[in-house]
Amino acid sequence: MKKIIIAILVLLTMLGSFAACSKTESTENPDSVQNTEEQESKDTENSPSSAKPITVDSLKNEPQLPDDAFYYEKTEDGVAITGFKIEYAENTKYLIIPSTIEGNTVTTIAKGAFSNNKVISAIMLPDTVTIVEDTAFNLMDNLEIFVSGANIKELGEYLFIYDKKLHTVILNDGLETIGLSCFSATDSLTEIEIPSSVTNLQGMFNIAEPKTVIASKDSPAYQWAVENELPVKEK
Repeated sequence: MKKIIIAILVLLTMLGSFAACSKTESTENPDSVQNTEEQESKDTENSPSSAKPITVDSLKNEPQLPDDAFYYEKTEDGVAITGFKIEYAENTKYLIIPSTIEGNTVTTIAKGAFSNNKVISAIMLPDTVTIVEDTAFNLMDNLEIFVSGANIKELGEYLFIYDKKLHTVILNDGLETIGLSCFSATDSLTEIEIPSSVTNLQGMFNIAEPKTVIASKDSPAYQWAVENELPVKEK
């Protein structure tokens, strides 16, 4: 009799184990595994490391910030942007400068306006800006791309100095002055195209750290490069 009872208990134990295994297997159905894999794929696609890099063309499609993102001062011909409010400075990767602020035309980026920003990776200026003052964009750890507006006349001194990641600079025809050491210590900027309209170079970068100058052969920039024995390409 005892043997029969023991046999029954063993059988019940085995049946219980089989039921538990079956339940576990049934909960991990193929659809659930597939959904998990799809979600992981989407998470990977949306992660910063896999995000598509910004380009000059895609930068044009980025939205502008609201007027209250900036500090500014009124001038005779419009306004000068003097700074960036901290709540935007800490979260803005692509900086599209507006052409107007509260109805006032933006004509100037003031001295040191965005200096030391650690987040911005690309900047585009509007056609209304004519002057960018000294050090406005220097010491920016992540700046990679700068695109000027169509009417800038002057880029100030030490404008991009120590922007180590800056690799692409688009300058406008009509630009006249590039300030002293404007592009010094920009390690990733290996070549730069200078418009023929630029007549005042002032040693735009340290010739001990040569960059290839791209310019028209009869332009001041081309002649400056030749005189300083810098690499130069004819535009």
